[in-house]
Amino acid sequence: MKRFFAVCILTSVCSTVFAEDPIAIELGGPRKATAIITEAGDAYEIEVGLIPVRCFDSGMNRRLSQEKARSYAVEALIRHLGGGKRQSATMSNVEIIEARNAETRFVLVMRVPRKSVRLTEVTEGKAAAKPLEGNAPRSLLEAKDDYQETLEVVMKTLTDDIPMFTGKLPEFYTAVSDAEELGITRLKSLRKEIKVDRWLLAIECEELLRAIDDEEERFLGRLRNWLEEVESKAKGDE
Repeated sequence: MKRFFAVCILTSVCSTVFAEDPIAIELGGPRKATAIITEAGDAYEIEVGLIPVRCFDSGMNRRLSQEKARSYAVEALIRHLGGGKRQSATMSNVEIIEARNAETRFVLVMRVPRKSVRLTEVTEGKAAAKPLEGNAPRSLLEAKDDYQETLEVVMKTLTDDIPMFTGKLPEFYTAVSDAEELGITRLKSLRKEIKVDRWLLAIECEELLRAIDDEEERFLGRLRNWLEEVESKAKGDE
């Protein structure tokens, strides 16, 4: 019994040694992000809270909020490890423990193995090293960068969801029309959000709106080209 009691005490002491007190980090920015980092054993657990994206449909809002929360989590970890503004982080085996809406905030809890984290110096004019998972842009706290990141994710989802031709032209026409309407609707919502955002300078607003116009033109052009290609192939097969 004495030995068992001694083991229990040792286990308790080890838990105290390996579980550090949580550290709160104010990230701020247009999303008023905060982070809490806990070091426990061989992993960092990072909880990020921020103002969620609200200008799209619920699925798109959730995806964007989670993407931004991941970026803020990496930013918080870089700060925690003493990294400067000219550093990014690479990591692997990242695990999302929780992602949810909590009243007026979006909360993400992410676990990162300590051994997988590497800080990378960002050289002038050279892109940061490609991460295995996660790489926070060092300027993510600026409103303009937040919207640029949003635009990139929106366009990626629209491009990834361009309909495939399954052999039936009427169904394909409907799918292309739906994709076009979705793209126009999402970009219209983003324009509206940008126009009323007080964090943006007038020149930044103009630059973002031009970028949206360019992306919309490219997307619609790609849809048209794809439609013409499918129609041409379908006619050739007749």
